[in-house]
Amino acid sequence: MDFSSVLKALRIKHKLTQKELSHVLGVSESTVGMYERGQREPDFEMLEMIADYFNVDMDYLTGRSSVERQYTFSPSSFILTSSEEQLLFSYRNLNSEGQNKLLDYADDLIQSEKYKKADASASAI
Repeated sequence: MDFSSVLKALRIKHKLTQKELSHVLGVSESTVGMYERGQREPDFEMLEMIADYFNVDMDYLTGRSSVERQYTFSPSSFILTSSEEQLLFSYRNLNSEGQNKLLDYADDLIQSEKYKKADASASAI
């Protein structure tokens, strides 16, 4: 599925009208309709807002994954190492284009066998 299909399915699953979703997102009803028809694409910040609202992964929202939520959180997962704090600080100080590039770079590293942890499933948050 692509973004437009996923968005419509999520809206219907949550029993929302396009008007109700437009109020939640702070956009016009016609914008939500255009998203669902594939006539308009949201920017990164809007994608994040939609993913957060429906509690789904960005990959699921954009049609890159069929898994709604890949990660579960435990209280210990909120304790960050200094390296993780530095990475988060760096990410937050980038504009959306820089944030996208950083995420793409991280995805590339994860896909490389050279940089994978021996047990990558244990590090999932």
